Amino acid sequence: MTSLPGLPARLRALREAWRLSQREMAESVGGSQRAWADYEGGRTMPGAAVLGALAGRGCDLHWLLLGEGAMQRGPSQGLDEPLLAACLAGVERALAARGKSLDAGKKALVVTEIYMLTQERMAGATDAAAGPSEDLVARFVRLAS
Repeated sequence: MTSLPGLPARLRALREAWRLSQREMAESVGGSQRAWADYEGGRTMPGAAVLGALAGRGCDLHWLLLGEGAMQRGPSQGLDEPLLAACLAGVERALAARGKSLDAGKKALVVTEIYMLTQERMAGATDAAAGPSEDLVARFVRLAS
């Protein structure tokens, strides 16, 4: 069962907005029709690979996970895959250092928020270091675990 209220309905709304069948949507993110049906039914949560694939196709992960904002990013908001990977790696390191783990839904939410805050920080400063700050990652991991 999903721990993010409304996620199954948003996954279905996204698929329908893209005019895809469950099978087509699953194939577009590298999964099976059965897995996609389970996501839409709230029986399981999509993992980081599926969320990354959806983001790569233009889905706004903040909307998908929290239901806030627009379903799709504007044309200027491309996915920064190296930054997303750095955020995920930072969360994994922080969890390992604390001897903790998060379920896929919470981890996706934490990574998404860190990614978005880091993008905002990097856009607002010319001398901002690339990637998320360790302090930001540690604070989010402490809150979530």
